[in-house]
Amino acid sequence: MRKEFLIIALVIFILIFAGIFLHKGENDDVSIAALNTPPAMGLDVVGQLEVVIQNNESHMVDISLDVKNAFVDDDGRSISTSRMMISGISGENQDKYDHNAISGKVPLSPGENRVLVLIGYEATGTYDVEVKLYQNEQVIDEKVTSIRVLPPKLSLELEYTEKRSDDVLIYMIEGYILNEGPGRAEDVDTTITISDLESREVLSSENYQYDVGGNSKTSLRDWRDLPAAIIELSNTGVSDESYMPLKSVVKGKTGEAYLVTVEVNWNEQDISSELIIPDSNDLAEESL
Repeated sequence: MRKEFLIIALVIFILIFAGIFLHKGENDDVSIAALNTPPAMGLDVVGQLEVVIQNNESHMVDISLDVKNAFVDDDGRSISTSRMMISGISGENQDKYDHNAISGKVPLSPGENRVLVLIGYEATGTYDVEVKLYQNEQVIDEKVTSIRVLPPKLSLELEYTEKRSDDVLIYMIEGYILNEGPGRAEDVDTTITISDLESREVLSSENYQYDVGGNSKTSLRDWRDLPAAIIELSNTGVSDESYMPLKSVVKGKTGEAYLVTVEVNWNEQDISSELIIPDSNDLAEESL
C-alpha cells in the first residue's frame, strides 16, 4: 500500500512538473516589428527610441523589455537597464501602464503596439542599441539599431553699440556663444578680458559659466538690462555711474583704446574672439 502511494505521488509530481515546464516553455506570437529613432542625436540630449511590437495573438500579452545602451555615461559605459525609463505606450494600454515606472512588464494589445523608451548619451560615438523581448524568462525576439551621438560645435560672436551722454561715451559689448551642433554643452568656461590696446595691461578679467543648448545662440549677458561688458570713455576718465552688478567694466579717457577678448573652453574646444574699442573709424572721428 505504501509502495503504491509513493508511485502515485511520484506520478503526480512528474505531471505537475511537466505542466509547469510546458507552460513556461509556451510563448505567445510576439515580435519586434521595427526600432525607430533618428540616425543621429546630440550629446547630453534626452531622446526617444520607438519600439514597434507586433502581437499576433487575439488576447492581451504581457512581456518584459530590455534595452542595452539606452543610456551611456561620460566614460562610455552603458548604464544598467534596471534604470531604463519607458516614457509612453500606445493605444488602449496607456492607462494600464505607469509611465513613471522603471522597466517592468509591458501590456500588449492584439495587433501593433508602440513603446517609447528614453535614451541619452554623455559621450560621443556610435552605439548599437539592442532591444530584447522576454516572456516566461525567455528571449522571444531581439533587434539592434545604431545611433550616432554628435558633439556641440561652438563659435563666438562679438558686437557693440554706442551710447553718448553729455561728454561720456559708453560702449556696450555684447557676446554670444553659437552652437551649430545638435549636442548640448554644459558648464562652458568663459573668460571676458579687457586690456589696454597699447600696453596690453589687463584691466578687467572675469570668468563665467554657461549652458549652451544644441543648435542655439546663447547670450553672454548675466543680467537682463546690462550687456556682457562696458567700456566708458570720458574727458576725465571717471564718472559716478557704477554699472553694478556688472563686473566687466572699464572706465578710461577719450582717445584711449582697449582690447576686449573673450575665450571659451569646453572639453577639447578652445575658441576666442577679439574686439577693439573704439574701432579705427571711431578713433578717427574723435580726433576731428
